[in-house]
Amino acid sequence: MIFYACLTTLFVAVLTQDIPSRRRKTWDTSEDETSPLPPPSFRPTPDRVTFKEGQMAKLECSVDHIGTKQVIWRRKSDPNPLTIGRRTFVDDERVSVQHVPLEPDWHLLIKQVRFDDAGEYECQISSVDRQLRKPVQLTVKREWHLFKTISNVFSSPEIKITGTTFVDQGHKIKLVCNATGGAQVDEIDWFRNGQKLVSDNNRKVSIHKRVSLMEMKIDSILEVEEADMDDAGIYVCRTSGLLIDSKRVDVLNGTHF
Repeated sequence: MIFYACLTTLFVAVLTQDIPSRRRKTWDTSEDETSPLPPPSFRPTPDRVTFKEGQMAKLECSVDHIGTKQVIWRRKSDPNPLTIGRRTFVDDERVSVQHVPLEPDWHLLIKQVRFDDAGEYECQISSVDRQLRKPVQLTVKREWHLFKTISNVFSSPEIKITGTTFVDQGHKIKLVCNATGGAQVDEIDWFRNGQKLVSDNNRKVSIHKRVSLMEMKIDSILEVEEADMDDAGIYVCRTSGLLIDSKRVDVLNGTHF
């Protein structure tokens, strides 16, 4: 009996000493689980890239510790996003994002890159911290080929509108109407909901054009500063040869990116 009593006393003493250490270990583990995650950060990637017209342009952006935030690509000259996450927010099939799940890379791809795609782009992390931005300068080299010029002259005329599809109220609408082909360079007119548009400083509407006689091509650029709800609707560009293309633009009454 004395032996069993001593054994019981020893077991209780060991158990009593072990309980605090177990509690302490459990508490320490809980502390590790609640420790904050490191903030998002950019990996080193090229901040200047150069491509020839017609190539696939790749603007690289790699982010560590992105968590629940998203990567946003946009042109520095335009507050509207090109992409958010893997979704594209411009009506341009050439633009996409290259991303593999669980990988840090969020590269912007532009197929058949054009000379007017050149400029400064930004890779942003969705955050109130305006420092979470990485600029990338895209340079596009133009190559002149006589065959291309002759081909455009004798090819069928074409017209295409690209640019803003969705815009927050107060931001800029920018549309580009590109007309190619034919034996002469056409003039281009713009319409919104059936009403002809002209440059108007009071309404902050500007229209200007770029003409390439070598390529028999004309670009007409329509810009509406500080868009309001009345600027939403169907935009149409029409050449003097009666080629027509149209595009719907929606003005959103929401928050800015």
